Amino acid sequence: MTKIIDLTKEAKEQKVLKRIEFVSFLNDHSTISPTILPNGELTWDKLYLLCRDYRDSGLDLMFASNDGVQCLYLGHFNDGIV
Repeated sequence: MTKIIDLTKEAKEQKVLKRIEFVSFLNDHSTISPTILPNGELTWDKLYLLCRDYRDSGLDLMFASNDGVQCLYLGHFNDGIV
């Protein structure tokens, strides 16, 4: 079997997907606090994107939950990769 290679075609660029970034969260006192846990240190069963560019802040609003623990985050949903 002959393998055909077309050198006249440009190589397709593969898009690098961006991970979700948490910037701040709503704490128990209903105030926004900087996120103290780096991404990946705490895993969530479910993560919901509630709103992109929440109130024109440039940040996305996300809701995360795991075994009864729930948290609202502001950050960058990007391409939705965990």
